[in-house]
Amino acid sequence: MGGTLSSVPSPWIQAEALRVDVAGSPVLDGVTFATTGRSVAILGAPRALFETCAAERSPNSGSLRLVGLSAEEASRQARVAVAPLDPPLPPAWTARAYATWSARLVGHDADSAARNAREALAMLRMGSASDAALKGAPLHVRRGAVLAAALATGAELLLFEDPTPGLADDVARTLARVLAQALDETASSPGRAWVLFAARLPLTSPFAHRAEEAFLFSRGRLVSEGAPGELAASEQTFHVRVSGPQDAFADALRKRGAEVVPADTHLTVRLDDALAPRELFQLAEDAHVVLLELVPIADTFT
Repeated sequence: MGGTLSSVPSPWIQAEALRVDVAGSPVLDGVTFATTGRSVAILGAPRALFETCAAERSPNSGSLRLVGLSAEEASRQARVAVAPLDPPLPPAWTARAYATWSARLVGHDADSAARNAREALAMLRMGSASDAALKGAPLHVRRGAVLAAALATGAELLLFEDPTPGLADDVARTLARVLAQALDETASSPGRAWVLFAARLPLTSPFAHRAEEAFLFSRGRLVSEGAPGELAASEQTFHVRVSGPQDAFADALRKRGAEVVPADTHLTVRLDDALAPRELFQLAEDAHVVLLELVPIADTFT
Protein backbone atom coordinates (compact mmCIF):
# COMPACT_ATOMS: atom_id res chain seq x y z
CA MET A 1 0.00 0.00 0.00
CA GLY A 2 1.14 3.56 -0.59
CA GLY A 3 2.23 5.91 2.10
CA THR A 4 5.05 6.01 4.60
CA LEU A 5 4.47 4.52 8.01
CA SER A 6 5.95 6.27 10.99
CA SER A 7 6.89 4.76 14.31
CA VAL A 8 3.85 4.44 16.56
CA PRO A 9 3.86 4.48 20.34
CA SER A 10 2.33 1.49 22.04
CA PRO A 11 -0.53 0.98 22.79
CA TRP A 12 -2.49 1.42 19.58
CA ILE A 13 -5.68 2.18 21.53
CA GLN A 14 -5.74 3.43 25.11
CA ALA A 15 -8.85 4.39 27.09
CA GLU A 16 -8.69 5.99 30.54
CA ALA A 17 -11.88 6.27 32.61
CA LEU A 18 -13.77 6.67 29.35
CA ARG A 19 -17.40 7.73 29.48
CA VAL A 20 -19.56 8.09 26.39
CA ASP A 21 -23.24 9.10 26.54
CA VAL A 22 -25.87 8.38 23.91
CA ALA A 23 -29.15 10.29 24.12
CA GLY A 24 -28.11 11.61 27.52
CA SER A 25 -27.36 8.23 29.12
CA PRO A 26 -23.95 6.57 29.56
CA VAL A 27 -23.35 3.52 27.39
CA LEU A 28 -19.69 3.38 28.41
CA ASP A 29 -18.66 4.53 31.86
CA GLY A 30 -15.27 4.30 33.53
CA VAL A 31 -13.79 2.08 30.82
CA THR A 32 -10.02 1.70 31.01
CA PHE A 33 -7.93 -0.54 28.77
CA ALA A 34 -4.87 -0.53 26.54
CA THR A 35 -4.10 -2.79 23.63
CA THR A 36 -0.74 -4.48 23.37
CA GLY A 37 -1.04 -6.54 20.18
CA ARG A 38 -1.16 -5.50 16.53
CA SER A 39 -4.29 -7.58 15.90
CA VAL A 40 -7.16 -7.10 18.33
CA ALA A 41 -10.81 -8.12 18.69
CA ILE A 42 -13.16 -5.91 20.73
CA LEU A 43 -16.29 -7.93 21.43
CA GLY A 44 -19.68 -6.97 22.82
CA ALA A 45 -18.92 -3.25 23.15
CA PRO A 46 -21.62 -0.66 22.44
CA ARG A 47 -21.32 0.77 18.95
CA ALA A 48 -20.51 4.08 20.59
CA LEU A 49 -16.99 2.79 21.27
CA PHE A 50 -16.38 2.28 17.56
CA GLU A 51 -17.92 5.68 16.82
CA THR A 52 -15.66 7.34 19.40
CA CYS A 53 -12.58 5.62 17.97
CA ALA A 54 -13.72 6.79 14.53
CA ALA A 55 -13.95 10.40 15.81
CA GLU A 56 -17.70 10.42 15.18
CA ARG A 57 -18.36 10.99 18.90
CA SER A 58 -16.43 12.76 21.60
CA PRO A 59 -15.93 11.32 25.09
CA ASN A 60 -18.10 12.90 27.76
CA SER A 61 -15.25 12.37 30.21
CA GLY A 62 -12.01 10.47 30.42
CA SER A 63 -9.81 10.02 27.39
CA LEU A 64 -9.35 7.87 24.32
CA ARG A 65 -6.12 7.86 22.35
CA LEU A 66 -5.24 6.07 19.12
CA VAL A 67 -1.62 5.80 17.94
CA GLY A 68 -0.84 8.17 20.79
CA LEU A 69 -3.22 10.89 19.58
CA SER A 70 -6.80 11.92 20.19
CA ALA A 71 -9.20 10.19 17.83
CA GLU A 72 -9.84 13.50 16.06
CA GLU A 73 -6.14 14.17 15.51
CA ALA A 74 -5.43 10.58 14.45
CA SER A 75 -8.21 10.87 11.88
CA ARG A 76 -7.03 14.30 10.70
CA GLN A 77 -3.51 12.97 10.17
CA ALA A 78 -4.86 9.88 8.37
CA ARG A 79 -3.11 7.66 10.91
CA VAL A 80 -6.32 5.67 11.37
CA ALA A 81 -8.76 4.34 8.78
CA VAL A 82 -12.24 3.06 9.60
CA ALA A 83 -14.57 0.63 7.84
CA PRO A 84 -18.04 0.92 9.40
CA LEU A 85 -20.79 -1.54 8.66
CA ASP A 86 -23.03 -0.47 5.76
CA PRO A 87 -22.45 3.29 5.52
CA PRO A 88 -24.22 5.15 2.71
CA LEU A 89 -22.37 4.72 -0.60
CA PRO A 90 -22.56 6.82 -3.79
CA PRO A 91 -24.85 4.61 -5.90
CA ALA A 92 -23.31 5.49 -9.26
CA TRP A 93 -19.72 4.95 -8.08
CA THR A 94 -17.77 1.75 -8.40
CA ALA A 95 -15.72 0.11 -5.66
CA ARG A 96 -12.59 1.23 -7.54
CA ALA A 97 -13.70 4.85 -7.61
CA TYR A 98 -14.71 4.72 -3.95
CA ALA A 99 -11.35 3.27 -2.87
CA THR A 100 -9.40 5.67 -5.10
CA TRP A 101 -11.12 8.74 -3.71
CA SER A 102 -10.69 7.44 -0.18
CA ALA A 103 -6.94 7.47 -0.80
CA ARG A 104 -7.04 10.87 -2.50
CA LEU A 105 -8.91 12.44 0.39
CA VAL A 106 -6.15 11.55 2.86
CA GLY A 107 -3.47 13.13 0.68
CA HIS A 108 -2.28 10.58 -1.88
CA ASP A 109 -1.66 11.92 -5.37
CA ALA A 110 -3.60 10.49 -8.31
CA ASP A 111 -1.04 7.82 -9.21
CA SER A 112 -0.52 6.68 -5.62
CA ALA A 113 -4.26 6.61 -4.93
CA ALA A 114 -4.94 4.53 -8.06
CA ARG A 115 -2.17 2.11 -7.10
CA ASN A 116 -3.43 1.79 -3.53
CA ALA A 117 -6.97 1.17 -4.69
CA ARG A 118 -5.84 -1.44 -7.19
CA GLU A 119 -3.83 -3.28 -4.53
CA ALA A 120 -6.65 -3.15 -1.97
CA LEU A 121 -9.22 -4.45 -4.44
CA ALA A 122 -6.88 -7.24 -5.47
CA MET A 123 -6.22 -8.25 -1.87
CA LEU A 124 -9.98 -8.47 -1.31
CA ARG A 125 -10.43 -10.39 -4.58
CA MET A 126 -13.08 -8.03 -5.83
CA GLY A 127 -12.45 -8.97 -9.47
CA SER A 128 -14.97 -7.63 -11.98
CA ALA A 129 -17.12 -6.32 -9.12
CA SER A 130 -14.51 -3.57 -8.69
CA ASP A 131 -15.86 -1.75 -11.76
CA ALA A 132 -19.60 -2.33 -11.37
CA ALA A 133 -21.89 0.37 -10.01
CA LEU A 134 -22.48 0.01 -6.29
CA LYS A 135 -26.19 0.64 -6.73
CA GLY A 136 -27.86 -2.76 -6.56
CA ALA A 137 -24.57 -4.53 -5.85
CA PRO A 138 -24.73 -7.56 -3.51
CA LEU A 139 -24.24 -6.75 0.15
CA HIS A 140 -20.87 -8.47 0.35
CA VAL A 141 -19.60 -6.41 -2.60
CA ARG A 142 -20.69 -3.17 -0.96
CA ARG A 143 -18.97 -4.19 2.25
CA GLY A 144 -15.87 -5.14 0.29
CA ALA A 145 -15.85 -1.65 -1.22
CA VAL A 146 -15.88 -0.07 2.23
CA LEU A 147 -13.03 -2.29 3.41
CA ALA A 148 -11.01 -1.61 0.26
CA ALA A 149 -11.47 2.13 0.77
CA ALA A 150 -10.05 1.86 4.29
CA LEU A 151 -7.11 -0.27 3.16
CA ALA A 152 -6.35 2.09 0.28
CA THR A 153 -5.58 4.95 2.68
CA GLY A 154 -2.42 3.16 3.83
CA ALA A 155 -3.25 4.12 7.42
CA GLU A 156 -1.25 2.57 10.23
CA LEU A 157 -4.32 1.40 12.14
CA LEU A 158 -7.43 -0.09 10.56
CA LEU A 159 -10.63 -0.17 12.62
CA PHE A 160 -13.45 -2.21 11.15
CA GLU A 161 -16.82 -3.54 12.19
CA ASP A 162 -17.56 -7.20 11.59
CA PRO A 163 -18.54 -7.35 7.90
CA THR A 164 -20.32 -10.72 8.06
CA PRO A 165 -23.74 -10.13 9.76
CA GLY A 166 -26.70 -10.83 7.50
CA LEU A 167 -24.69 -12.70 4.87
CA ALA A 168 -25.31 -16.28 3.86
CA ASP A 169 -23.01 -18.62 5.77
CA ASP A 170 -20.84 -19.51 2.78
CA VAL A 171 -20.52 -15.86 1.70
CA ALA A 172 -19.71 -14.78 5.26
CA ARG A 173 -16.99 -17.43 5.57
CA THR A 174 -15.45 -16.42 2.26
CA LEU A 175 -15.47 -12.70 3.06
CA ALA A 176 -13.95 -13.31 6.49
CA ARG A 177 -11.23 -15.54 5.06
CA VAL A 178 -10.35 -13.11 2.26
CA LEU A 179 -10.31 -10.11 4.59
CA ALA A 180 -8.19 -11.98 7.13
CA GLN A 181 -5.66 -12.80 4.43
CA ALA A 182 -5.63 -9.16 3.33
CA LEU A 183 -5.01 -8.10 6.92
CA ASP A 184 -2.11 -10.55 7.07
CA GLU A 185 -0.58 -8.74 4.10
CA THR A 186 -1.11 -5.28 5.56
CA ALA A 187 0.09 -6.37 9.00
CA SER A 188 3.35 -7.54 7.41
CA SER A 189 4.18 -3.86 6.83
CA PRO A 190 6.14 -2.37 9.74
CA GLY A 191 3.94 -0.63 12.25
CA ARG A 192 0.49 -1.51 10.90
CA ALA A 193 -2.31 -2.94 13.02
CA TRP A 194 -6.01 -3.76 12.94
CA VAL A 195 -8.89 -3.86 15.41
CA LEU A 196 -12.15 -5.75 14.82
CA PHE A 197 -15.35 -4.64 16.55
CA ALA A 198 -17.95 -7.40 16.75
CA ALA A 199 -20.86 -8.51 18.90
CA ARG A 200 -19.60 -12.07 19.09
CA LEU A 201 -16.86 -14.05 17.39
CA PRO A 202 -16.96 -17.70 16.31
CA LEU A 203 -13.85 -19.42 17.59
CA THR A 204 -13.53 -20.91 14.10
CA SER A 205 -13.37 -17.43 12.56
CA PRO A 206 -10.06 -16.49 10.91
CA PHE A 207 -10.21 -13.29 12.95
CA ALA A 208 -10.17 -15.32 16.15
CA HIS A 209 -7.16 -17.25 14.87
CA ARG A 210 -5.24 -14.10 14.01
CA ALA A 211 -6.18 -11.79 16.90
CA GLU A 212 -3.41 -11.56 19.46
CA GLU A 213 -5.79 -10.34 22.14
CA ALA A 214 -9.49 -9.80 22.76
CA PHE A 215 -11.40 -7.40 25.00
CA LEU A 216 -14.85 -8.56 26.12
CA PHE A 217 -17.57 -6.10 27.07
CA SER A 218 -20.95 -6.60 28.70
CA ARG A 219 -23.48 -3.81 29.27
CA GLY A 220 -20.87 -1.20 28.48
CA ARG A 221 -18.27 -2.57 30.89
CA LEU A 222 -15.01 -4.30 30.13
CA VAL A 223 -15.32 -7.72 31.76
CA SER A 224 -12.31 -9.68 30.52
CA GLU A 225 -9.30 -9.55 28.26
CA GLY A 226 -6.70 -11.98 26.98
CA ALA A 227 -5.90 -14.26 24.08
CA PRO A 228 -9.10 -15.36 22.26
CA GLY A 229 -8.33 -19.05 22.66
CA GLU A 230 -7.78 -18.70 26.38
CA LEU A 231 -10.97 -16.70 26.88
CA ALA A 232 -13.02 -19.13 24.82
CA ALA A 233 -11.78 -22.00 26.95
CA SER A 234 -12.89 -20.26 30.16
CA GLU A 235 -16.17 -22.14 30.47
CA GLN A 236 -16.13 -21.76 34.26
CA THR A 237 -15.27 -18.06 34.26
CA PHE A 238 -17.99 -15.45 34.80
CA HIS A 239 -18.38 -11.70 34.92
CA VAL A 240 -20.46 -11.03 38.04
CA ARG A 241 -22.06 -7.78 39.11
CA VAL A 242 -23.88 -7.49 42.42
CA SER A 243 -25.78 -5.00 44.54
CA GLY A 244 -24.65 -5.10 48.14
CA PRO A 245 -21.42 -5.91 49.99
CA GLN A 246 -19.26 -7.13 47.11
CA ASP A 247 -16.26 -7.90 49.35
CA ALA A 248 -18.31 -10.26 51.53
CA PHE A 249 -19.55 -12.09 48.46
CA ALA A 250 -15.99 -12.36 47.12
CA ASP A 251 -14.82 -13.82 50.43
CA ALA A 252 -17.62 -16.38 50.35
CA LEU A 253 -16.64 -17.41 46.84
CA ARG A 254 -12.97 -17.82 47.79
CA LYS A 255 -13.92 -20.02 50.74
CA ARG A 256 -15.64 -22.33 48.26
CA GLY A 257 -12.52 -22.55 46.11
CA ALA A 258 -13.31 -19.95 43.45
CA GLU A 259 -10.69 -17.58 42.06
CA VAL A 260 -11.95 -14.00 42.33
CA VAL A 261 -10.53 -10.87 40.73
CA PRO A 262 -12.33 -7.76 42.00
CA ALA A 263 -12.80 -4.53 40.05
CA ASP A 264 -14.61 -1.32 40.92
CA THR A 265 -17.96 -2.42 39.50
CA HIS A 266 -17.76 -6.20 39.13
CA LEU A 267 -15.99 -9.44 39.89
CA THR A 268 -14.34 -11.90 37.53
CA VAL A 269 -14.98 -15.33 39.01
CA ARG A 270 -13.43 -18.63 37.97
CA LEU A 271 -15.21 -21.62 39.49
CA ASP A 272 -13.58 -24.94 40.22
CA ASP A 273 -15.28 -28.25 39.44
CA ALA A 274 -16.73 -28.48 42.96
CA LEU A 275 -18.75 -25.26 42.65
CA ALA A 276 -21.61 -25.14 40.16
CA PRO A 277 -22.81 -21.81 38.71
CA ARG A 278 -26.28 -22.29 40.24
CA GLU A 279 -24.71 -22.27 43.71
CA LEU A 280 -23.71 -18.63 43.20
CA PHE A 281 -27.29 -17.61 43.86
CA GLN A 282 -27.31 -19.25 47.29
CA LEU A 283 -23.91 -17.77 48.13
CA ALA A 284 -25.20 -14.35 47.08
CA GLU A 285 -28.22 -14.70 49.34
CA ASP A 286 -26.03 -15.77 52.25
CA ALA A 287 -23.76 -12.74 51.69
CA HIS A 288 -26.80 -10.43 51.47
CA VAL A 289 -26.14 -9.34 47.90
CA VAL A 290 -28.33 -9.41 44.81
CA LEU A 291 -26.90 -10.84 41.61
CA LEU A 292 -27.46 -8.21 38.92
CA GLU A 293 -25.43 -9.82 36.18
CA LEU A 294 -23.87 -13.23 35.60
CA VAL A 295 -22.20 -13.53 32.21
CA PRO A 296 -20.23 -16.60 31.08
CA ILE A 297 -17.09 -15.26 29.42
CA ALA A 298 -16.92 -18.15 26.94
CA ASP A 299 -20.37 -17.30 25.55
CA THR A 300 -18.83 -14.38 23.67
CA PHE A 301 -17.26 -16.97 21.35
CA THR A 302 -20.08 -18.75 19.53
